Amino acid sequence: MIIVVILACSSMAAAQGQWKKTWGPVATVVLGYNQFDGTTFQYAVQAASGDIYQYYGTPQPWRKVGGPGKSFVIAGGVLYGISPDGSGVYKFKGTPGQWQKVGGPAREIYGIDFYAPNPLFATNPQTGDLYNYNSSTGKWTRIGGPGKMFAAGYNHLYGLSEDGSAVFKYTGTPGKWKKIGGAAARIYAGGDALFATNPQSGDIYSFNAASSKWTRVGGPGKTFAVDADGRLYGLSPDGQSVHKYTGTPGKWEKIGGPAAWIYAGGKSLCATNPDSRDLWCRK
Repeated sequence: MIIVVILACSSMAAAQGQWKKTWGPVATVVLGYNQFDGTTFQYAVQAASGDIYQYYGTPQPWRKVGGPGKSFVIAGGVLYGISPDGSGVYKFKGTPGQWQKVGGPAREIYGIDFYAPNPLFATNPQTGDLYNYNSSTGKWTRIGGPGKMFAAGYNHLYGLSEDGSAVFKYTGTPGKWKKIGGAAARIYAGGDALFATNPQSGDIYSFNAASSKWTRVGGPGKTFAVDADGRLYGLSPDGQSVHKYTGTPGKWEKIGGPAAWIYAGGKSLCATNPDSRDLWCRK
């Protein structure tokens, strides 16, 4: 990833032509794919209150839908959250303020884009074991042991072993995982794409499911994000520029200036201003 020009976030929209300030300041952003109409679900946590808001568009762009949570995720087009103390998993019922408890204590939650009864996953805070929630039966099923982290795309779930020595793909059968890669620092997934960073160099690699091979596609980054179409984005190590992977190994297009963090999901890419934490999005 090569940094050529540094842009100020305040001028990002004008300089790039496709960025728009949508809200702020925010603490985190949750994006997901709406399979019914091809749009993007957008939620953001207000920095001051910790409350979570949903983007509805004009005339009332952002509307509060819930209070603070430990973390949030979109799974199968539905928003889920962990209570601030980690004691329960809740499902947003679509009406502001209306949430349904669907599970007990959880450390982290993960969601796939696929609209199926079981797109939500959670880790047990004591054991680290991974569980899958079935919305049709309301039951949770243990599907794997602890991992350093997990990443989900369209109907695909991946895990990084606890010691970071191997990458695995969930087969769909509880307890059955297939090893598809070696050591990694972090993994990123979206659509049918999977990427991983090398624990020594920080370089990012792409996984080809057909050949089962990994290809280096870029250098280190502060963070990476993948949208519902499998497009990969990266924030430069110093946070001074946002880049989009062109699909050709080593070739990246600069699409934005300084950012605190980047978020991808659905058809959107969003970034937060490193000073004001205002939210900017690009389609």
